[in-house]
Order: sequence, then C-alpha cells, then structure tokens
Amino acid sequence: MRHLKSRLLRSKNMVLIIGNTTKEDTDWVPFEIRYAVDECKIPIIVAYTNYEYVMAPQLLGSLWPNALAERIAAGSAHIIHIPFKREALRDAVDRVTHGNYPLGGGLGVYSREAYAS
Repeated sequence: MRHLKSRLLRSKNMVLIIGNTTKEDTDWVPFEIRYAVDECKIPIIVAYTNYEYVMAPQLLGSLWPNALAERIAAGSAHIIHIPFKREALRDAVDRVTHGNYPLGGGLGVYSREAYAS
C-alpha cells in the first residue's frame, strides 16, 4: 500500500477503467479513488469499456463504484468521462492533470466536436 500511495502522490492524474464489474471491487478500487481525490487532489480519467462516446456520464452511474459516486455527488472529484479508446485516453492523459482539471467537475466530458476531430 505504501508504494501505491507514493505513486499516486507523484501522479498527475489517475485512469480508472470501468466495466460491468468494476464497482464490485470493495478494496483496491475504492481505496485508490479515495486517496487520489481526497489526499492527492488529482483528477480522474474514467474510461468506459464498450462505449464509443460518453456524452452523459450521469446515465452511467450504475457502473460507478460507491467511492466514485460519493465524490461526484459531493463535488470533490475532478473527472473526465471518456470511452476506453486509444485516442481519447492519450488526449486525456496529456490534458487532464493536477492543476488542469476538466470542465464539468465530476461530470466532465469531451464535446461532440472533440470526438469528431
């Protein structure tokens, strides 16, 4: 756990891949979310499997781990929601960093124009 904390403290963001069973993890995923948001203040890039676009992340709330849902509801998390696609991930990792938070608070998304380009 000490190594994980150390890595998160040095990170500019965190990538969380969400699939159908992600919210079932009750130890590591919630811990990483809590530590990244509450202690490190780093943004989270939430990448959804099986989606081409993510325009309304609130409709995907049933997939979220409780730790993520709680921080979105409280307004304490800086998150961009994207599909688990190479181009979107590359762009988000480069753009969304500590100090360069995504717009939209916990419900940030790319615009339709961003997906087109």
